[in-house]
Amino acid sequence: MKKTLRVFGIIAVVVCLIVSIVACDKKGDKDTIDVVAVSESEYASVEDALKGYVKEELAYSTTNYNNEVEEVVKAEYVSNESKGEVAGNTIKLSDAQKTNFVSAEKYAVKVKVAFASINEDFSEATQTVYVLKYGEKFKFMVSTPEVGERITNSYVKMLTDSSKYENCTVSGVGMGKEEDDEEPIFDSATEFKFTKEASQQIKYYDKTRFDNHTPGGDDESNDRVMYVVKNGDSIASVENRISEDKEVWTATALEGEYYKDIKTVADYNKYMFENNVFYMFENLPAALFTKTEKGFEYKYEEVEEDGDKETAVYTITVSDNKIIGMNLIESYIWTVEEKTYVESFESDSKISAFGSTTVSVPEAVTEALSQLA
Repeated sequence: MKKTLRVFGIIAVVVCLIVSIVACDKKGDKDTIDVVAVSESEYASVEDALKGYVKEELAYSTTNYNNEVEEVVKAEYVSNESKGEVAGNTIKLSDAQKTNFVSAEKYAVKVKVAFASINEDFSEATQTVYVLKYGEKFKFMVSTPEVGERITNSYVKMLTDSSKYENCTVSGVGMGKEEDDEEPIFDSATEFKFTKEASQQIKYYDKTRFDNHTPGGDDESNDRVMYVVKNGDSIASVENRISEDKEVWTATALEGEYYKDIKTVADYNKYMFENNVFYMFENLPAALFTKTEKGFEYKYEEVEEDGDKETAVYTITVSDNKIIGMNLIESYIWTVEEKTYVESFESDSKISAFGSTTVSVPEAVTEALSQLA
């Protein structure tokens, strides 16, 4: 391969879901407006509220290992245009959000957004923002983004709320294409089943076994099965190993400083989602994505001085205010003596079986667990 794929470190994040076995919308009724969030801050004017929206909902910063604040997404307010007053009864405010509410107005807000870490030029976008009047003060209100608009921080926060994923199944497949391959080739896949009582994680190194949900049972397969279960006042992982065609289960207590805040299976599942499934939003914050009919996506392309091209397409699928699909295709394209070469990596993950996922813990797992002191 001529160069290592390097777009924003996305692969490192996505592979964490695909490879690691230990650590891993709707708009509403047509006559109502869904409320994603209402600002906690109050503002003295409408324009101040709209500028607050740009700062809080589109700009994004993070704190690095040196405890320094790094700007990831830059966002600038440009202008606004009123789209008229909105009847208060069409906005689905909670009882608390209705306290002292006076009126609501819809605005089209023009903004500029840029990815700070790669010095990308600012691109303009127009966002739908609602401003609510409370007494003599104003708050901005975030609704589900409209198609073509940038995604907001509050929308991602709502979609990634771990309580929505307490019972579900996550499957991820990784595929790679080298320069001489005709099509991408299966690399590995992982299936996670999450319930509050137990979680199951299976790593596959063969496409047929993954498609058939039958992990291999010999030394050559390298497939692995692991359960995370309750162990007294904490939790434990129990993982299988194949040795001389014999299956051996080994239990490990998940304790110590690293697991000090993880005492239940539900805690573990929440950690997995926040740090292994949805962690990509740390590297690719909300405002880089654009709303589509089925969710939202981010596209990137960079052409180097020698003509080599690096591309990435990251697509999120949303249904019923939950993320149900995450797909990444990252490619590097170059030409030598008029022949074009392409290397790529694709990760495709799906989240399903909400509320109907079950995990049956085998007797061998219970026996291994009993061996722990």
